[in-house]
Amino acid sequence: MDIVESTQKKEFENVLPLVNIVFLLLIFFMISGTFIKPEALTVDVPNAKLINPTSSEEIIIVMSESQFSIENQIYTQGEVIEFIHEKTDKENKPAIQLKIDQQAHSAKLLELMQELGNIGVSSIHLLTTKH
Repeated sequence: MDIVESTQKKEFENVLPLVNIVFLLLIFFMISGTFIKPEALTVDVPNAKLINPTSSEEIIIVMSESQFSIENQIYTQGEVIEFIHEKTDKENKPAIQLKIDQQAHSAKLLELMQELGNIGVSSIHLLTTKH
């Protein structure tokens, strides 16, 4: 009994459409992903049960144990007060958001809040993470 082998080669399966789909998904997730702006200071904020949405008119002050940051620039406490005082006028008083490390001393926080109040800031929000 003679067994005849087929001389026809199997055609290579086309995987190009699958590769295209994978790259399109990769590009989609890269573009649609959330971009996080890195901050100058890394702080561990305390937990809270309620979170209020933020406004674009608010200034965010990041405070670690000994340093302050606004818009990714490091400042001393006096420079922070000067920066906020320059942004504040009689008609436009921006709300301040304080993002404070939970290891920071409360005395420094109270001192900063008192100085902000002295220059006319009437709205201060403490940022926390959702509990």
